[in-house]
Amino acid sequence: MAFLSEANSESVDPKRALLSELFSEPGFVVRLHDGIWDEAALQRLLAAQREYLTPPRDAARFERDVAQAFWLPHREARRYCAQVTPSRLDDACERGCEQLHDMAYWLFMGEPVSLDDAASAQTLSASPVLSADELQVRQAMLDESLAEDGFLLRLRCELEWDSEAFTRLVDAMRGYIAAQGEAGWLDREAAEVFWYVEWFVPQWASHPNFPRKFAPEHYAQAFDDLRDLAILLFVGNDSHVARQEQTA
Repeated sequence: MAFLSEANSESVDPKRALLSELFSEPGFVVRLHDGIWDEAALQRLLAAQREYLTPPRDAARFERDVAQAFWLPHREARRYCAQVTPSRLDDACERGCEQLHDMAYWLFMGEPVSLDDAASAQTLSASPVLSADELQVRQAMLDESLAEDGFLLRLRCELEWDSEAFTRLVDAMRGYIAAQGEAGWLDREAAEVFWYVEWFVPQWASHPNFPRKFAPEHYAQAFDDLRDLAILLFVGNDSHVARQEQTA
């Protein structure tokens, strides 16, 4: 009994627990791929995400696999709900998508979180220092995403699908991915752009009241491009290639 008490009293690494839950066989994402919305698995995943977000952490950057653990469940839940017929879509599904969105929002766009000096030094030593060229590419993408004549502001404020601005944004995102390479750490502000456009653009442009001036295929291809860019950043090139080969 003493041994059990000592084991239970030991703190569990929040990141390890999160990734363990994400990749577990009875996990929420795996069950979704089997066509099953497992509410118990969802609640375990949400608890692991919440536990990771609670301790002091670096607000400026996080590891790629952590980003995947928040982006992938959010995306797969949205995709599952979109494929379910309205008659089968229940409150649990809609509520679960909202909860996963809230967790992802907290990670990608959340409040700054302070680290103590020791934890900050450990994090900074583990995360790479960006070169001048990498910083320039990062800033160029952030500037394009916030530009007054940029795609996102025109889409949201003017209900205008500006194809040229979309191309500029996508090119800037591709440039960032090329500069990022296979680095294990992601810049939070840059990751925020990839997370945001992947879910917001399809949702906004698919609204019945959004004025569409191009063929449906044009928008579908654009949504696929944003999805693929998010996969490349959050999951990595190898996983993306493997997925493409499986569906070919």
